[in-house]
Amino acid sequence: MMYALEAINITKVYPNGIVANKNVSISVEIGKIHAIVGENGAGKTTLMRIFFGMEKPTSGEIKVFGKKVNLNSPKDAIALNIGMVHQHFMLV
Repeated sequence: MMYALEAINITKVYPNGIVANKNVSISVEIGKIHAIVGENGAGKTTLMRIFFGMEKPTSGEIKVFGKKVNLNSPKDAIALNIGMVHQHFMLV
């Protein structure tokens, strides 16, 4: 099955040693609604920021429609039709 978005073993470790995500995998099916839920500090926002190119994962890979992609900025994500609604107001 081809997925709209796949995250495979995404890990994000910040320079101070904080592990925000560890081996996170998710497959987003085309035409389905998905939710990522969890407690505060569980790494949800970090994962979304990775999907939107605002942060780079320490390891793992992201695929869009089966093709591995490198999201170096939100501009890259937008070019692939990936958008993000931020939890907090962000000025441009």
